[in-house]
Amino acid sequence: MKHLIAILFSGLWLSSCIGTDVLDDPLIEPELIVAPEVITLLIGDDQALTFSYFDEFGVQQETSPTWLVDNTEVATVSNAGVVTGVAAGQTQLRGVIDGTSSMDVLITVAESEDDIIKVLISEPASSSLGVGSTIQLTATAWNINDDLIENQVVQWESSDNQIATITQDGLLMAISNGVVSITATIEGISSVPLEFEIGSQALSAEFQGVSGYTAVGVAEMTKDENGDIILTFSDDFRTSFALGTFIYLSNSTSGSDTKGGGLQLAEITTNGAKTFNVTAVDSSVELNSYRYVIILCFPASLTFGFADFQE
Repeated sequence: MKHLIAILFSGLWLSSCIGTDVLDDPLIEPELIVAPEVITLLIGDDQALTFSYFDEFGVQQETSPTWLVDNTEVATVSNAGVVTGVAAGQTQLRGVIDGTSSMDVLITVAESEDDIIKVLISEPASSSLGVGSTIQLTATAWNINDDLIENQVVQWESSDNQIATITQDGLLMAISNGVVSITATIEGISSVPLEFEIGSQALSAEFQGVSGYTAVGVAEMTKDENGDIILTFSDDFRTSFALGTFIYLSNSTSGSDTKGGGLQLAEITTNGAKTFNVTAVDSSVELNSYRYVIILCFPASLTFGFADFQE
């Protein structure tokens, strides 16, 4: 009798994986786009921002952001999105709508037309480097009239010296796999960080089942010639199924954490080879943004299996 009750309970519990209401689930990440990405002003001058907000269904909404400025002693922004230079220096701002933030906007304010207001890093031939390779970078300083200010000393900085280092002469050396940002600073004015992708342009991992469920095959994540992140499953991919089985990218194997904080790619109903364009779902994702590919029973927040790119 106890065994019968356990079987019935198990069946009822698994039935919670049936009948997902896909229409109620977010299709994409909401996005707030603010322009321009860089603003240069003299003290007392102003410039208007433009913005577009797209909700989780990709529909543009007529709503205004809340504006946040890191240092209001350098610049302020009105509710209408007009930025005003207050004092010489640099700061950043971003817009926020319903918890969705825009990319940071770099603001530089100068006291006079002769002051440095912009630092530019020369664009390299490629932003992808193999481990152990080097590349020479140069940076230049400019005033608000786009006149070059010559003979300036550059200070270079890497966001992660374990991924790439840079000398004060601008020689970048790739150390290990990952994404790193390089910044050049001249007389206290910093450039927009220049991002480099170091190491492999492909990740591969084998699926493994969890708690008695089946998950076999190979997941591979690559960056294609268009810069899109593509996730593929091998021909022999096979998994346990319930109605409401979804593929996620996540930094946790926990079903509830994945459902709450992972990236939902698609619902699956069959075994075999599969291809997902991750960039089409979230354009901010890079190769190293997520550690796991998760097979998730969505209604029960239950992980059927996962592939670990760091194994």
